[in-house]
Amino acid sequence: MKPQLAVLLIDDDPDDVLLTREVLDEVRDFELVLEVASDYPSALAAFRDNRHDVYLLDYRLGHRSGLELLDEHIPKGPVIILTGQSDAGTDVIALQSGAADYLAKDRLTADILARTIRYAIERRRFQQLLEENQERLNVALRCSGVGTWTWNLHEDKVIWDAQLCQLFGIDRFAAPDTVIQMLRYVHEEDRERLARAFAECTSSSSPLDTEFRTVSDETRMERVIAVRGNCFSDASGVPIRFAGACWDVSEKHRDDEHRELLLAELDHRVKNTLQLVLAVARQTLRRTISLEQFIEAFEGRIEALANMHSLLTQTQWHGVALADMVELSLRPYRGEPTDPVSAVGPKVTVPPAAAQLLYLVLHELSTNAVKYGCLSQSTGILSVLWKIEAENEQRELVLEWKERGGPLVSAPKRFGFGTRLITQTLQYELNGLVDHRFDPEGVSCILRIPLS
Repeated sequence: MKPQLAVLLIDDDPDDVLLTREVLDEVRDFELVLEVASDYPSALAAFRDNRHDVYLLDYRLGHRSGLELLDEHIPKGPVIILTGQSDAGTDVIALQSGAADYLAKDRLTADILARTIRYAIERRRFQQLLEENQERLNVALRCSGVGTWTWNLHEDKVIWDAQLCQLFGIDRFAAPDTVIQMLRYVHEEDRERLARAFAECTSSSSPLDTEFRTVSDETRMERVIAVRGNCFSDASGVPIRFAGACWDVSEKHRDDEHRELLLAELDHRVKNTLQLVLAVARQTLRRTISLEQFIEAFEGRIEALANMHSLLTQTQWHGVALADMVELSLRPYRGEPTDPVSAVGPKVTVPPAAAQLLYLVLHELSTNAVKYGCLSQSTGILSVLWKIEAENEQRELVLEWKERGGPLVSAPKRFGFGTRLITQTLQYELNGLVDHRFDPEGVSCILRIPLS
């Protein structure tokens, strides 16, 4: 079955219309459905209607040129110019106006017309596919943030697309025309290296794959741009053209640097934690007289470290609120309807390193209070107060732990690891001061820790 084509013939000369119709009747490749427009307004309306597959347009339409129609609107279907003139350059003008082809009426045959129609339709179809592909490419480039550019090596002519101009924050009309101008947008420390990469790529036809820095004139913010591209040669192997693409990889570099920093910080923290666990294990073992006693004390201290680690993780290791640390260490011993614990103080954030050691001290104080102090009896009361003292631009955290209402207290004859941890850890590790007293009415402990 022959393909059916709707053809619009635009001609105001009835004799020419008749001759063209006779030629069309002889076309055997298609089933042609012909309509005729004999004046400019009806032809323009048909152009805008876009319901014909092929348009045969007379070069002269009354006192006007048929090409004026193409200036006003180019239909989707191909336009073939028919003319009785043979002026030099007329065909070029017609093609430049948007026509698909150009035919002389005095040499018009069914075979020529059929081949021209077929060629024009195929070319228009390929052109539409190309336009659709370009539209999809433009969407992909916009979504991915990739800008493209070409470099004519013979003319040293560089062309940037709109996306690349946007990437560099410049107007399309201000885009560089040469590679030398293009290098001006590259960080001065990277220009020579990038120029060498261009030279190597064009001389050896090897792919370009590198990165460079650029600095915005407006924000002065430094960014990292990735550039990839290939050089293309003619049939004799001479490089003639380069095509490249650029996109912003600054965020990737920041993520990589942040990841490396996190890994280094994680390594540091793990080592410190393991050293702390090892020190706690050794000191606990040294100060206990049985395996059961060691397990009980060691498990409690490791659990305290784990609780502190959870608090630090919640804040992404940016520090922990002192109120949360006090609450966590005393939570198991607070109850209703009467609460034996009073914890009051301003909002204070303790840095990660100090928080781990301070929480161990709070854990030891609360453990001793439950075993031997005020929290071992129902009449006991524990007061935890803290404040910030400042002198000569130096800030110091002062925390007072005071137990009352428990059994009579006397200083132990032998100090275990818990007591040593309270009195010595903050002093040696954080340059703090500890006043740990065993008054008969109850244990008191004043901690002073520099916050600088």
